[in-house]
Amino acid sequence: MSGRVDLQAIDIDQYLPQRRPMRMVSAVLDYDARQIRSRCRIEADNPLLENGLFPVRGGLELLAQTSGLLLGLAQHAAKGRVAGIVKVKSFRLEAVDIPVAADCIVQARLLAGSLEAAHFEGEAYYNEQLFFAGTLMLAQLPGETT
Repeated sequence: MSGRVDLQAIDIDQYLPQRRPMRMVSAVLDYDARQIRSRCRIEADNPLLENGLFPVRGGLELLAQTSGLLLGLAQHAAKGRVAGIVKVKSFRLEAVDIPVAADCIVQARLLAGSLEAAHFEGEAYYNEQLFFAGTLMLAQLPGETT
């Protein structure tokens, strides 16, 4: 999917407004103009943890971050803009225990839109088990990353 892009050289902080401990995307596994696959690491200081586990509804944030990263990579030249969720169209949750230090794999696909607003669908997996699937819309917002 990624062609000749050096995935190790992608500076995720350049494209996402979230910072640790909220930024969970740790690596881009592959991507092209229409889809992306990322690895997301659940750290011990993650603010979404409940009783030492990552809640499956947190998959919405994983999908949003991964989709936002694809949007950011697509509009590489427009620095300083951030994406926010403006609509969650649908989602499905599956009961899975996701511990601290887990690596989740997230896939996102661009369904329609532009560099300013786009509709995505995707899934999040832990140990190859689906725990979140959904569709959402992201929009670029004016402002600097924090």
